[in-house]
Amino acid sequence: MVQPLWKTVWQFLKKLNVELPCDSEILLLGIYLKVLKAGIQTFSTTSLKEAIRVREIAPHATIFLMNAVYEFDTVREYEIHMTLPSLTYYYEHKEDLRNIHVHLEFENLLHRSGFKDLEELHEVLEDHAQNKSDNKMIISGIWTHFGYADEFDVPEYDIERQAW
Repeated sequence: MVQPLWKTVWQFLKKLNVELPCDSEILLLGIYLKVLKAGIQTFSTTSLKEAIRVREIAPHATIFLMNAVYEFDTVREYEIHMTLPSLTYYYEHKEDLRNIHVHLEFENLLHRSGFKDLEELHEVLEDHAQNKSDNKMIISGIWTHFGYADEFDVPEYDIERQAW
């Protein structure tokens, strides 16, 4: 399971015996301000709450929510990009996704979520192209999570690369 950035950083700093502020919000703000100062303007998270906090700190940044959510009005209000995790989700929420930037997720060997194959991806792209409405979702990208990205010596690494 992927956890919010602030939790990961918090755990890392604890291991280093760094004195931490009592409020994780202060820590999060400090991290994002340093990252923004370094010129980074694109953020990914699995938490809608964290995505909203990032938007409040970085009003012009691109924020990508890697988990599917159902709070479509909130995603629109804060101009957050989100994952499109499956063909079923697309058909169930096609109307809800209007004017939201989506990134199509391609399934990997972990089989957690994502479009199963290229045919499913093509189906969404073709259906989307046939929709002539001005109020439809905005396809902005495609992504996957390589489950074996750091394990070069296992056969799954090459299988994932070839599938991608």
